[in-house]
Amino acid sequence: MKEVVIDTSVWIDFLNGIENRQTTTMTKILDGETEVFITPQIIQEILQGIIDDSEHDLLKEKLLSLNVISIDPLEAAIGASSLYRSLRKKGTTIRKTNDVLIAYYCLYFNIPLLHKDRDFDLISEHSKLKLYK
Repeated sequence: MKEVVIDTSVWIDFLNGIENRQTTTMTKILDGETEVFITPQIIQEILQGIIDDSEHDLLKEKLLSLNVISIDPLEAAIGASSLYRSLRKKGTTIRKTNDVLIAYYCLYFNIPLLHKDRDFDLISEHSKLKLYK
């Protein structure tokens, strides 16, 4: 069975009804047999943007019904910092700390990432991060 982590960048477009290559792929994933995983950082990024309380609670319930992958926070922080440092040594600086954490989760669990954020393209160029095609 195929597996995927769907990044916040795609979730936000999907929830806002924006159609693009990534949201079309996401719709196919959700309607198919691909197993969807999510990280705590993605859950936070999605939920913190929801203003309406009832919408927040409903979405939280739906997100938590997905396969939430987690790592000990200290291990994740150290792993992500090592990834960030290795990228910097190769001349690549990632703008958002959460993107490095999300990439580390995907690397740790060896799950491809569906995204719409150029930082993940840079990370995948200089690491073993797999991108969902």
